[in-house]
Formats: sequence, structure tokens, C-alpha cells
Amino acid sequence: MMTRRLSYIAFILIMTAADVIFAQTASPSAHARAPLSWEPPPETELVNPPAATISKEIVAAIQVGRRTITLDKTKIADVQAHLGGTIGHRGDAGDSLSWLCFQGVEGSGSWVLWLESGEINGGTVGGFQWLRLGRDATPDKRCKRLPNSVPGVKLPHRLHPGMTEAAVLKALGTPTIRQGGKLIFLHEHKESIRGQTYNSMNMVTVVLRAGVVTAIEAWKPASS
Repeated sequence: MMTRRLSYIAFILIMTAADVIFAQTASPSAHARAPLSWEPPPETELVNPPAATISKEIVAAIQVGRRTITLDKTKIADVQAHLGGTIGHRGDAGDSLSWLCFQGVEGSGSWVLWLESGEINGGTVGGFQWLRLGRDATPDKRCKRLPNSVPGVKLPHRLHPGMTEAAVLKALGTPTIRQGGKLIFLHEHKESIRGQTYNSMNMVTVVLRAGVVTAIEAWKPASS
């Protein structure tokens, strides 16, 4: 049985992702065409999380290309088998993380996506980061480029980098927390899996810069 503490260790946000991207692109003379890190940006634990306020799951799945990935259910190895890409690893035991990285171009510009699987996810995709790239940012070559002939990335509620804060609030309502330029939405409910009751959580963070979405992050761990 996992403790409440362990469930929230897995319930992690990538809160600094957009700041990392724009720090790399703020000064073209110093950082022109600087490649992004192959690894996802550093993780930040949400300390003393408040009670969830969102009544329904916000983002329980993400579509990449023609593949629908259900968080905490779809195996990261299955995603690789269908979409290709290189699985990266870092850490060990409870700090271990695996990921697949993809890149592409859509109407709002270039983007990079990390699909992530922590130790608690048991080999499934537990969360993701979808970032809008600055003009001079270049994804690592190990981030597989999705061909223009296939759909890119799609989320529920038509969430996407490049949309306005007003559009996010219209789609999702009042956030559970505001932290600087970040809107954090928390949902929690009980569910039964193979006869055992689990505490299923869904956290979505929308990162804003000048009122425009630069990153969307989600995590869906389930713990007993």
C-alpha cells in the first residue's frame, strides 16, 4: 500500500518548463539555435497540495499522430512501437524516469512533446509536457519529428500552446491554484481496478507568458 506522501511524490508538475525555453531564446546572440536538452526539464514537486476543486478529469488522454495515449494505462513501449522514437532514462528506483520525445510544427508554431513514465507508473505513460518553442530553440535530434502528413498533438477541450488565457478559463473554469504565470487544475476521485480501490488524481498545469499559453503539462498517477 502506498502512503499519501508517496502518491503526491508522483503527483509532480514540470513548473519551470516555459521559463527554461524562453531563457534559452531570450538572447539570440548568446543562444542562437541552442538545442533543447534531450531530457525533460527538472521536475518540481507540488508541496502541500490543496484539495482538488475540479469535478471531472481534465486531461486523461493525449492524441499524438494517430495514436491515442491514455495516461496511466498505455505502455510507453507500445507508444514507441507505433510512433517510433528513442526511449530515454534517468535516475533509479523511485527517482527513475523514462520518456519519449517528439517534435513538430502546427498552426501555433513549432513544438516539442515529452511523454513521461515514472517508477510509480509501472511502464505506462503517466504524464507529458507539451511546449511551444521560441524562434531560436532547436529540439534535440533524438526528439522524433512527426511528419506533416499525420495529425500532430490533440488534447481534450481543444487545449493547445498558443491559445489565450481567456480561452483556457472558458474551457476549464477557475483553476485550483494560481502560481505566478501558471494555472493549476486538480481533480481527484476513487476508482476500482481489479477489485482494489485506488485514489486517481489528475493534475493539469497551463503555463502562460504575456497572456498566451506556452506549455501544457499533465500527470495522472493512481495510488492505493
